[in-house]
Amino acid sequence: MGYIRRIAILLSLVVMIGAAAMTASAQRYSYRVYRPVVRPSWGYYNPFWRSYYYDPFYDPYYYDPAYREYRDRYYLQKDVSDASKKIAKDREKYMKDGYIDPKEQEKLMKDQEKYQEKVAKMNRYNRGR
Repeated sequence: MGYIRRIAILLSLVVMIGAAAMTASAQRYSYRVYRPVVRPSWGYYNPFWRSYYYDPFYDPYYYDPAYREYRDRYYLQKDVSDASKKIAKDREKYMKDGYIDPKEQEKLMKDQEKYQEKVAKMNRYNRGR
């Protein structure tokens, strides 16, 4: 008789644990997380970039003269600033050892000429308006 009672208690414990496991598994929820799509950026930003597929029909910068002028002025100013940054970077690189040899001097002169050409191009654009 003692064994029957122990077996009944053990069986009831197994049934209760099984029922608890079944209710716990029935209450699982699945969540779907929506995350925004973020395109990678490598430090370059161009405000006039539209998409991979360029269609001038939908591009206001193609038809509107004021927008076209803004875009042209932006690109000219960007060219000038890029050229001045290149000169500064090269000068800093060449002056690390405290001496600029003739080859480095020649490269700096070429950079300076390119900078002057870009400034002249921007000045011609500004005078032509």
